[in-house]
Amino acid sequence: MTQSTTLVTACEAHIRLDNDSGTPIDISGSSNAIQMGFAQEVQEYYTMYRGRAPMRNASREDASIDIDVIYSVTAGESVDLLTDWFFNHKGTRRTLTIYIPDYTIGSDMYTGEVLLETLEIPAIAEASVPIPVQVKLLPSGAWIKATKAT
Repeated sequence: MTQSTTLVTACEAHIRLDNDSGTPIDISGSSNAIQMGFAQEVQEYYTMYRGRAPMRNASREDASIDIDVIYSVTAGESVDLLTDWFFNHKGTRRTLTIYIPDYTIGSDMYTGEVLLETLEIPAIAEASVPIPVQVKLLPSGAWIKATKAT
């Protein structure tokens, strides 16, 4: 089999998260990372006759989104947006949209409403590196994959 010539990298991936007024804010950053995990609930059952091997049925779907951002004190950047969400807008849903490989027409677009589950800020005094902040978001409702059209 020939090697793929259409591979992509995540260097220019875009992450957009609504602020408290519903405006999508680019929180991509040059050092940020995102990991999307998709799962579906799979149950097995056996048929009555000749049912030695299980049959499986898939039903519910779920996802989790983990984002790593670099701590910054600039207003309107990722940590400012995320801490404001946690401390001032508890339990509110926001739209998250991820564009891979970049923010151009034809890119894959993953989007849905999410809730902020955890926000971890490991401030370690002896570490002379930027502070990596970990965020876990969980979808509330359908998570959609489409193609960016405009």
